Amino acid sequence: MQHVLNFEPQDESLVDEQVMEAYTSCRTNKRNTPSAQKFELELRQNLCAISDVLFKGQYTPGRSTAFIVTSPVKREIFAAIFSDRIVHHWLIERLNPLFEKQFLRDSYACRVGKGTHFGIRQVSHMLEHVSGKYSCEAYVLKLDIKGFFMNIRRDLLYNKLRSFVLARYQAPDRWRVLQVMEAIVMDDPSKNCIIRGSKKKWLGLPADKSLFTTPEGCGLPIGNLTSQVFANFYMDFFDHWVESALHKDGRGGRYGRYVDDFVIVHPDRAFLKKFKHSVGVYLQEELALKVHPKKVYLQRAEQGLTFLGADIRNRHVLPGKRIKGNFYHAITKLNRRMQMEGPTAALLADGLAVVNSYLGMLGNTSSERYCKRQNKRLSAPWQAHYHTWSEKKIWRKTAS
Repeated sequence: MQHVLNFEPQDESLVDEQVMEAYTSCRTNKRNTPSAQKFELELRQNLCAISDVLFKGQYTPGRSTAFIVTSPVKREIFAAIFSDRIVHHWLIERLNPLFEKQFLRDSYACRVGKGTHFGIRQVSHMLEHVSGKYSCEAYVLKLDIKGFFMNIRRDLLYNKLRSFVLARYQAPDRWRVLQVMEAIVMDDPSKNCIIRGSKKKWLGLPADKSLFTTPEGCGLPIGNLTSQVFANFYMDFFDHWVESALHKDGRGGRYGRYVDDFVIVHPDRAFLKKFKHSVGVYLQEELALKVHPKKVYLQRAEQGLTFLGADIRNRHVLPGKRIKGNFYHAITKLNRRMQMEGPTAALLADGLAVVNSYLGMLGNTSSERYCKRQNKRLSAPWQAHYHTWSEKKIWRKTAS
């Protein structure tokens, strides 16, 4: 799918600056990974090589590494090489300002200032708003898309992206953006990848959860920044369609989405039952996607729902079973390590990071009692080195 475009020349030094900015963004929280360290051994040479292929419009993705993760759920990941990740950041930095103008406020995934905590709060507010703080009748419809990432049609995605870029992106390097975008979207990393670990790890993974078994021409690799952002763009057409339908209905219905998990709150149960069918038709005809038949939830707003790992109930947001279970097992593991290794500096640093990460997530829910119970489970050596700062529910070092 090659397209001939007229383009203006651009100073190569500007591309060098853009690649350096993309590299700086890409290495955030990745500085100590083996791939980043290997890249930095010949940093100048590697950055120049990226700039050169971008400047000439000759970018092609390298070989990804495929592997399976089991937490929080079993999932296939394709990890791009570090130089490709830099190109991903370069591309998204060009497009994100335009996407942000296009995306609705109630699209929460992979966006600065939003994310899971924002999404949970918004859905909680929706339930309260439509139900008049639970004084009026209201209902919530929660749906999920079956095999979302693996069933995105790459040709359909690219055509939508290309039309968007030609209409909205007016910078001189538009042709370069299109070339890189096409190379990334149309690439199928499963055709030329390195498999980490045994192939037996793929046993039990549903066919619609793997690029190796997805229909030809479909699927985006989970693990890439571009996949997350482009999936958001793909669903943006659906977002606007739902918002338009709710606006025309005129009865104050609300909508929110995180990746392929979306919620509609409305005062009329009959409307939601009928609208569920319309949603299925739109997704199938316009985006070649299907609603997951086993993940349809329709209940009174006062009964709440589970969304993004939180149990949203009447005026309360409680931590979900998964995060509570994971936190419990994390503390059990820390206690076992303390018993085996003793209070080494490395273990104390790991423990501080692990517990604070969970407390940070739980801090957005009504979880005071649960957090206190988990802190009490920590073995004595842990308590000797750290204590809970209850006002912010985080650990800090005990003053020596």
